[in-house]
Amino acid sequence: MKKPNLLIAFATLLAILAVGGCAGTYDPGQPAGYAPAAFGTDESDFYSALAPYGDWIRSDRYGLVWSPYDKLVDWRPYTDGEWVWTDYGWAWAANEDWGWATYQYGRWYDDPYDGWCWVPGRQWAPAWVAWREGGGWVGWAPLPPELAWGNGGWQGNNDWDRLPGVEHYWWSFCRDRDLPGPGIIRRLAPRHRAVVLIGETRNVTDYTYVNSRFGNRSLDVAAIRRASGKKIETRRIADLATPPTDPKGQLSRGTYNAYRPQLKGPAAGSEPANVRQSHPEPTQAEEAIRTTPVTREPRDAEARALRERERTDREQLQRDQLEESRQRAAGIDADRLRRQQENEQKALSEQSERDQRVLRARQENNPRGARSGPANTRRPQSEDASSDGTGNGKTRR
Repeated sequence: MKKPNLLIAFATLLAILAVGGCAGTYDPGQPAGYAPAAFGTDESDFYSALAPYGDWIRSDRYGLVWSPYDKLVDWRPYTDGEWVWTDYGWAWAANEDWGWATYQYGRWYDDPYDGWCWVPGRQWAPAWVAWREGGGWVGWAPLPPELAWGNGGWQGNNDWDRLPGVEHYWWSFCRDRDLPGPGIIRRLAPRHRAVVLIGETRNVTDYTYVNSRFGNRSLDVAAIRRASGKKIETRRIADLATPPTDPKGQLSRGTYNAYRPQLKGPAAGSEPANVRQSHPEPTQAEEAIRTTPVTREPRDAEARALRERERTDREQLQRDQLEESRQRAAGIDADRLRRQQENEQKALSEQSERDQRVLRARQENNPRGARSGPANTRRPQSEDASSDGTGNGKTRR
């Protein structure tokens, strides 16, 4: 009688170990019969799919990259849409027509003159971002091209606190209670606050590679549920046979609909129909000319909008710093507060210089008018938002 009992105990132990061994992985548990989309397309399919919505550019550093139309110069990726929880973790549901490609494949980087550009990639994920959290805040930033996944791990510098090329204005922050739900762009902290919030939060980036797919469980969904007081459903990712024609169709009842084939490299000799060279870095004389005020029509409308945005940011910073100074009597270290306010002022100046530089380069690339796609290209639903420091900002236009 003892032998059968030992066998049963041994089998039970194996089962427990098997379950425990899965704790360090992220198995989204696809239904029976699931198989990843087979190779049936290649990276060059992005060329024609994205051409109506932006410029294809030949970058000296990254090769063929893409930059979207109809975005103000102070726009940044992963802001016009919402975060949803899926069986593969946090997924970005974009409002842009082209979001199915550029937020689930490839990497973004901020070019000094062409602005935000996307580098195509072949691996699908629910989103390619780094995450931070702490003190009631959560933040995310696009992963740079230098950080790639291969041979079962991250390739390149994966020091998550010092990612290559990632500046403070790459980061979007909001209160953890404000993360779920559409229209997150209206709940973001001003960009210059990121320089402080980066230091007050910790890296929590956590990607796992299982069943030929990436999962992103960086933020604890239970903690976000508690902070927001919202019922956050778990959406099952459902595979689409073709790219979505309308971003509104990406989310349906209980599902996140994704076009995510495994991609091959582009066919030899293939490239977009129209490619322009990346904006060359100017000589000192050219840069002096570029620093003169821009008044050319119709671009001055965007210049006015940018000046208004900068004015709003300065006023917000003044209000924030006045309130911080009032709190100094409550025990805030005076030297620490001074350094923090100096860093915020410097950050505001740096992002203003960056925006003006990109605006001037855009005007030179297309002196007769703003970049725009075809007449039916939809504009974003909203622009970036300012905040009173609580994460409850108002939309600025």
